[in-house]
Amino acid sequence: MSGIAGRHGSDPESFLGECPMEGTAGESRIPGGRRAVLVGQGLFLLAAGLGFGLLFARPAAADGLLDVQARILQLEDRRESNDELRNLLHDDRAEIRGRAALAIGRIGSPADVASLAPLLHDDDADVRAWTAFALGEIEDSTAAVPLESLLLDREEPAAEVRALAVEGLGKLRRGPEACKVALRDRDENVQVQALLAAWKIPVSGIVPELVQMARHEHDQIREWTAYCLMRMLGAPASGRTPIPGGLDLSAEDREQIQQTLRHLATDPSPQVRMQAARGLRNVGGAETTNVLLTRLEDDDWRVRVEALRSLGAQIPESLGGPRAVPLPPLFARIDDDNPNVGITAIEALTHAQGVRPGDPLLVDARLRRLLAHDTPRFRESAFRALASRWHDVEMGDPERARLQAQLDTVLTDRHWTVRAAALDALDLLSQDDRAHLLDRLRDDDGRVAKLALSPYFRMRAEDATGPILDRLQPELDRMLDSSDAILRYSAWDAVRELYDPGEDAAPIAEEDWTRLEALLAREHAKLAEDPAFVEVRQEMIVLAALQPTRPALGAFLKASCADPNYLVRRDAVAALRAAGETPPREAEPIETGRTLDDYRQVLEWAARDWRAEIETDGGTLTVRLFTQDAPLTCWNFAHLCDQSFYDGGNWHRVVPDFVLQDGCPRGDGWGGPPWQIRCEINRHRY
Repeated sequence: MSGIAGRHGSDPESFLGECPMEGTAGESRIPGGRRAVLVGQGLFLLAAGLGFGLLFARPAAADGLLDVQARILQLEDRRESNDELRNLLHDDRAEIRGRAALAIGRIGSPADVASLAPLLHDDDADVRAWTAFALGEIEDSTAAVPLESLLLDREEPAAEVRALAVEGLGKLRRGPEACKVALRDRDENVQVQALLAAWKIPVSGIVPELVQMARHEHDQIREWTAYCLMRMLGAPASGRTPIPGGLDLSAEDREQIQQTLRHLATDPSPQVRMQAARGLRNVGGAETTNVLLTRLEDDDWRVRVEALRSLGAQIPESLGGPRAVPLPPLFARIDDDNPNVGITAIEALTHAQGVRPGDPLLVDARLRRLLAHDTPRFRESAFRALASRWHDVEMGDPERARLQAQLDTVLTDRHWTVRAAALDALDLLSQDDRAHLLDRLRDDDGRVAKLALSPYFRMRAEDATGPILDRLQPELDRMLDSSDAILRYSAWDAVRELYDPGEDAAPIAEEDWTRLEALLAREHAKLAEDPAFVEVRQEMIVLAALQPTRPALGAFLKASCADPNYLVRRDAVAALRAAGETPPREAEPIETGRTLDDYRQVLEWAARDWRAEIETDGGTLTVRLFTQDAPLTCWNFAHLCDQSFYDGGNWHRVVPDFVLQDGCPRGDGWGGPPWQIRCEINRHRY
């Protein structure tokens, strides 16, 4: 269900526009018919042809509490921090003070730090907890000061408040001494949050202490100590969000961490073993390789996945690489009972050379056979591994013929994700073959075509002469007239790459900027009021922001500050400020189109305990909705269920040990309903 969330940040406009997301296709098919059924305290009966109904009696509002909560929700949704909201921080009712603090934190204005900080001394522990959480959400260094003081004073009696304070410091990357205090806290949950924060702040001089914590009697402490050590070494992220690299460690500290992780790889807890195997990703040497090889037989499939990822990593000589990994254990895991392990084993073969002279040929042969596998993700992963291996081969005529045969197999595959993988071999081809491949993929399924646009435009720009935009015709106009918003977005993104080629490239000619200004003006007139093309307008702002001091582009940005969509306004305002210009207006408040009574109804609905039943080929999942913590998000989900929005889809992105994403009607992670919802981040940790 992660597919509901947006790709452009944590504060999309409420119920207006579309938010695509990047992803790779998974293979868990959701059958036709109703897929997500909402169940609330046994009140719902779902029959064929019927959606769910909202059948409940309105709870009585105590002393106007519901009205005040609805008003807070409205102000939060409008991103409107004002005196009315700040005054509620002094309300007699603790639940109102805490809820107002949360709203201010979600809005995230640094100007509100001074109003929030006194509530860290509130008589009510829950108010203090919400305040600590809210300060952590304000992305400004001033918010760290009261959180540091709270921990350094050592007077806060509530463990949850202390935990949220150090969690906030981790988000703000401030407060190393306060984090050390939390690391030595008497409460284990506070220690865990300190472990999660220590590598981000970062805190120096704590490796010996962490080595001791790795021997803790409780699994939870050992698990998150292993996680902290893994991050300190700089293990790569599982997802696509960039994670800062490892810390600047001394040789002694680095060796201590590596030895500790090798020890934890045999821990009784699978969660600890998983983090340890992941932490050894960039650690070479025979001792580490042997430890990881033993984990390929681990009882827990997640540990096997992390061991394979680490065994398949490219290790430079300076870190003890490259790895010498025998092939039989890797080949055996391709047929693992868990397909996530099988796919990861294929990916681990990308750089595998084995230990014997003929082993590279055995790897290639095994990957070629996998191009006929029954599962698309296996075929896709096999070709991507083969394409990567081809880059290390001197390409003569025989090699090109074999590569072309593999490409022909992939390009006729019935699944779009496998055909899209053909782009991995693009730079191995001759100029004519490259053009032929891109022409073929541009006429493919839109989910494939969007990926081919950038290399196609780049090729046209390199091979032709004249103004940049003229070289891209007629394909550029065809894409900009597409009814597929993602194709339009991808076209603009490809143009942006050509206009922002890097510091070493020749400057863009004046005529090219003039042509771009005209094109932006023409396209903006076509799209300005259409909620389906929000991301397109956002990408146009990115282009204009390349030269915001040009009068026409500056005027374009200023006009975009009045866009009906908040995300577009926000980006335009930010672009002008980055250029030293004063925007004509602020992006907030947001006109959500909801009345106070609408928000009241949402809260009445959210007062109940709702669960969603998701029917898949593999069985039925029951998911609890945190309606009281994220009422608008859950309400939105229920609304989409009522429209059968999720029926018949796929889990479009499956990353073992990290994320399972669903909810995209396109099946590629770029789709969604024609509106956006903001993030209702809360104290539920995940």
